[in-house]
Amino acid sequence: MFLQNETRHENNHDTQVDFFEISRQQEKDRINQRDANVIQINQNQAMTSNMSPFEKSQYLLKNNDTQSLNSHTYEQELKSLQQARNRGIISEQDYQKQLIKQNKAPLQQKNQQLNFFAP
Repeated sequence: MFLQNETRHENNHDTQVDFFEISRQQEKDRINQRDANVIQINQNQAMTSNMSPFEKSQYLLKNNDTQSLNSHTYEQELKSLQQARNRGIISEQDYQKQLIKQNKAPLQQKNQQLNFFAP
């Protein structure tokens, strides 16, 4: 009776899947995506090096580069916090709390990145 159950659930498909090849392809896709991101970041830095913060944000919005725009926004917020602390507008404790709060946001965004995989 045990053998009969096994034969009923037997897979009759001859499809073979090479998981190592799929894994290699996924790793290759991740590397290609990372390289493309680095190239894009370098191009954005070259194009926006002499722009004001407003012009830079407009350029990034125009080119639909949300990753760089988020990075630019994060950088501006950190500068603003540092200036407020240096001018005595906020205390060191408030500065540290805001800094911890700011540092959590990029980690959450990293976890939401697109993953490429082979079907």
